[in-house]
Order: sequence, then C-alpha cells, then structure tokens
Amino acid sequence: MAIGIDAGEITPDETYEEFGPIEIDTGTGKKQYIRTALNEYRGIQTMTNAIEQSSNIGMAYLARKLGAQLFYDYILKFGFGDYLDVNLPGEQKGKLTYWKKWSEAQLLTTSFGQGISVTPMQMMSSWSALANGGVLLKPRMIKAYIYPDGREERTKIEIIDRVISEETSKTITAMLVSSVENGVAGPGKVEGYRLAGKTGTSQIACADRTRCDVGRYEVGSGTTITSFAGYGPAKHPRFLILVKFERPRIGDNTWGSTTAAPVFKDLSEFLLQYYDVPFDY
Repeated sequence: MAIGIDAGEITPDETYEEFGPIEIDTGTGKKQYIRTALNEYRGIQTMTNAIEQSSNIGMAYLARKLGAQLFYDYILKFGFGDYLDVNLPGEQKGKLTYWKKWSEAQLLTTSFGQGISVTPMQMMSSWSALANGGVLLKPRMIKAYIYPDGREERTKIEIIDRVISEETSKTITAMLVSSVENGVAGPGKVEGYRLAGKTGTSQIACADRTRCDVGRYEVGSGTTITSFAGYGPAKHPRFLILVKFERPRIGDNTWGSTTAAPVFKDLSEFLLQYYDVPFDY
C-alpha cells in the first residue's frame, strides 16, 4: 500500500469493487481465484478499507495498477530478498523471484504476502521505514560497547536508503491507525493512544506429501502463521513490535487478530508506561 501511495498510483480514498472472488491467470491453464479471508464481500471499498479489513481483493487491485517491475523494484528497496548484514549467525535473505518470471498470479498474491518469503528481521526493518518518515535504517543488534576502563563506543546509526517519501510515511501511518481504530486490528488497540498496526494470517504451503497435496496449502488446525506488526505512538514512534505465532491452535477463530494482536496490546501498554508516554487523546 505504501508503494502504491508513493508511486502516485492510488490514494487512501480511491475505490475498488469487491463483489466476489476474482479470477486470475496462473499461466498453467488452470483457474485460480482470490477471495477475502472470510469469503465475504463489501461492495465498493476504499484503499483504507482494504487495510482495515485485510482485503486480498483490494491488494490485488493495487498490484494490477503497479505492475510487476515497479512493485519488484520497491520490494528490493524495502530490504526484501537480500541480506541485511546484521551481526547474527545464520541470517537468511528470504526468497523473491525476479519480476520477469512472475505470472499474473504471483504478481497479485505477492501483494498480500504469498509468493514471497521474508525473515522476521526483514519485516521489522521494512516496517521501521514506515515509522521513520520513509527512511530505511540498518538494524543494530548492539547499541554500544562498554570497555573495562569505562569507555563507551556507541554503534552508529546507518541509513540504507530513503524508501518512500515523508508524506507517504504520514499517509500510510494514518491508514494503519485506522486499521487499529476501525478494522480487524482492533484487539491491538490501547485506550488513549493512537497506534499504527496490521494483522497477518498466512496459510502454510504443503511440503510433506504424506500429509497433504504438495503445491497446495495445509488444512485443518495448526496450519497457519499469525502475526501483528505495529508501532506507537503513531505521531512520534518510540517502539516497533512484531508478534508472530507459528501454527497456533485456538480453534476455528485463529487469526492474527485473535492470537497476535492481544500480545501486541499487552507489550504496547507496558512500553507506553515504561517510556512515560502521555495520552494522545
């Protein structure tokens, strides 16, 4: 969504039609459809509504406007598909296919997180650009070195790139605040504060043919990854949190909003008190 705003392709109030599943070209001759999470459709919606309701249809609409090359170029700028070079052993770079190899299906599904794999550190780093006025910073694992003689050497803040404009950062932040105030991210809300946040609920691709059909997604209990990312307070962020659960099992109502969002709320409440942040309203 930040890419679409920064590229001038959409505005928060731009509308799209959400009247049912959309058919997409997989390049294999087989039909494939994109649906909303609950298979419910709300008619004419805005881009802000798409964020609030986690609409795959809305994101697919945006991806078609962006096109593969522009979308891919921005994804690279956000730090996906490459190493962040942090001081951690075994860092992975994730998986991002070159845009010329994308089918229409991959273009559209990448817009809501399928067709791409990322590490939690990459996700945190990319979200920091939304909170930092559009500037992507290199993650630091060590704040400072303190030597036996008392000398303190602080690690430098390193700017990787300006990913989006400061105005785009403000706009996407306002949309993410609306996601918490008016959307499915509501369980992450802390009364008295404006927090920017978004839920995530992803299917797990089948890798074991003895349990499921390879090439499709696992089904049943414990076959999703749920998450919640957010920062606050929205106007002058002091913290960024990513909560992620692998294969949570709480029954039929297992979503990012029901598993990760309440944990984000608890952590945010603690940090807001720890930093003695005054109420927004």
